[in-house]
Amino acid sequence: MPGSSNRDGSRSATRFGWSRGTGWAQHVLLTCLLGVVASIGLAFAPLPFVWIALLWSGLFVLRAALAERAAAKLAWINAAGILLVFAVAEGILQLRPSLELGGSLSDGYLHGHESLGYAPLAQNRATATRSFAGEVLYDVVYTIDQNGLRMPPPVAEGAGQECLLFFGGSFMFGDGVMDDEAMPYQVGSKTGGRFRVYNFAFHGYGPHQMLAALEDELVAATIDCVPRYAIYLGHPEHVMRVAGFASWDIHGPRYVLEPGAGRVAYAGHFDDGLAFYRRWLVTLLNRSKLVSTFLSRRRPETEASEQLFVGIVDAAREHIEARHPGAEFHVILWDEANSSLSRQLASAGLRLHHIDAIVPAEERDEPRYTIPRDRHPTALLHERVADYVVSEIVSEAAAAQ
Repeated sequence: MPGSSNRDGSRSATRFGWSRGTGWAQHVLLTCLLGVVASIGLAFAPLPFVWIALLWSGLFVLRAALAERAAAKLAWINAAGILLVFAVAEGILQLRPSLELGGSLSDGYLHGHESLGYAPLAQNRATATRSFAGEVLYDVVYTIDQNGLRMPPPVAEGAGQECLLFFGGSFMFGDGVMDDEAMPYQVGSKTGGRFRVYNFAFHGYGPHQMLAALEDELVAATIDCVPRYAIYLGHPEHVMRVAGFASWDIHGPRYVLEPGAGRVAYAGHFDDGLAFYRRWLVTLLNRSKLVSTFLSRRRPETEASEQLFVGIVDAAREHIEARHPGAEFHVILWDEANSSLSRQLASAGLRLHHIDAIVPAEERDEPRYTIPRDRHPTALLHERVADYVVSEIVSEAAAAQ
């Protein structure tokens, strides 16, 4: 009969939701539903975002083929093209040589921490290697003591009760160097074991972990001494960390500036209020090279985020000096002396020391001072900073005793 084949075709298409009579919104909804279901399965595959992007690109091409209006076809084709470009870029980033982190760090090295977001397991010894295109950049050991801190140097017999407290991220912790090469350890050794040394720094930490450790009495519960000096090593990257942009620190402590007060207040965690599926989504997105590269890149410092950073550091100073009269709080800033961040820290009245005064920037770029590609300080640079701390902060008199 005339038109019968058309009617049969229409019924067949309708069965799958693709008929011309079906509304545009229903078509989009069905496409999205199919894509989401398939994407969940691909999320656990190698190179997940390459396959997910190719899947959605194919679905959009199919929608373009079924669309009747030229404008709709063009929109679907453009969307497919964008996803295809994403898939190619993601594949190139995933397959090209990159920094590879190895060792036993992935086996029981970290645990979730309610106050700090995450922390190392106490009494642990982890190996850490970093390589690029088969070239080993470092091969070291991180020893974590019974306090959950990096192994300190031995204390001299007959030493008093004074101690040194160190705070910061990976530069202070000593990424890429052995236990006895990290700056805090070297300071303890160079002062003849007179001081007990506590290195509260850790990979990826910022000043918000320092302040949380102080306010939640984690520092007080750990030390058995009289703090004489507390030293925080700050870096411009820490500005984006206190603002919650660190993808690895989604449960970290969150602080906000109190309106008009210039002070900071604890406001929970960065991920407070996030349902489980949203945390899972953040974890999944971090498997994308494109996404993780974007999230981990240094964010431009805004005035508000710099003020938050300075407020957190200053609050830590106030806490230490109020809790331990006579203790001195110092900041070593890994930034230019005339930077906006430096000026704000100085305006807050903090005892400020610049890395350029220790090793000029042009020297720090040399392989003897900076691990190639990794960008963390070498053992030699840790030693130069330790020498400065001993002579300019702890004082030569303390070193001689």
